Amino acid sequence: MFIMIKKIIALVGLTLSLTANAVVINNINGIDYEWLELAATAGHSREGMNMRLQDEEDELYGYEYASRSLLKDLLFSYAPWDGINEFHGEPSVVAGMSKFFDDFGATYVAPPLDTNFIMITADGYTVLISSLRHMYAHYGATGECVGERFSCLFYSAIYVDKDSTVTTAYQYAGGGWDDSYYRVSYLSFDRDRGDYSSFLVREFPDDCPGFPGGGNTGGEFPGGGNTNGCFPGGGNGHASVPEPGTLPLLALGLAGLVGIRKFRKSQSINS
Repeated sequence: MFIMIKKIIALVGLTLSLTANAVVINNINGIDYEWLELAATAGHSREGMNMRLQDEEDELYGYEYASRSLLKDLLFSYAPWDGINEFHGEPSVVAGMSKFFDDFGATYVAPPLDTNFIMITADGYTVLISSLRHMYAHYGATGECVGERFSCLFYSAIYVDKDSTVTTAYQYAGGGWDDSYYRVSYLSFDRDRGDYSSFLVREFPDDCPGFPGGGNTGGEFPGGGNTNGCFPGGGNGHASVPEPGTLPLLALGLAGLVGIRKFRKSQSINS
């Protein structure tokens, strides 16, 4: 029995390791979009990603690069921007960008420090900073960024104090907040850079149950706050990423079965 339980646990671990990429669901202008978290494309050039997006056998087939206007709308669904290209400490901006990083994931996290430094932000807030998390990611529809050899390049950062509390957010026009301005990168520039990723998106499948666009009216997902939904691979798959508590609960349950088995065996021997 114990050997069987161990095999079940090993099988569960294998199944979770094969789970498809997590996604973020966001409603923009009345349309539900499914965005891949940045970890799914980290370290790959846009040149390489374009090849995968055209491969009907690839799990990313059906996604496309977010256009300049769509990325701007995504950013504004999380936080306001005052048009100043600098560090911001306004609470709604900090909270919104912190949520944005939570949903999509940073592509680089600096080592924490034990010391705080004082910064006065462009919008007049005095904040404490100790470390940063940032994002580099390609975006822009084909040909939107100078030409076919180039990609728009998103950049943003949040700063935390020594207690890991987010205190500051960096916003600027060329980082996606203004779709008339953008910085560019060669499609293959990031071939060996692990901190470069891509903003890939598709409209949320209509036949995806339990979420917006799939007939669900029981909840809303402001700021793309949901990371369980339909997943790429096999058309409109319905697999979801288990919640963090699933494995510990499962392990405790299986361990309980083992304990009950041993207890019953002991009782039968004693009787």
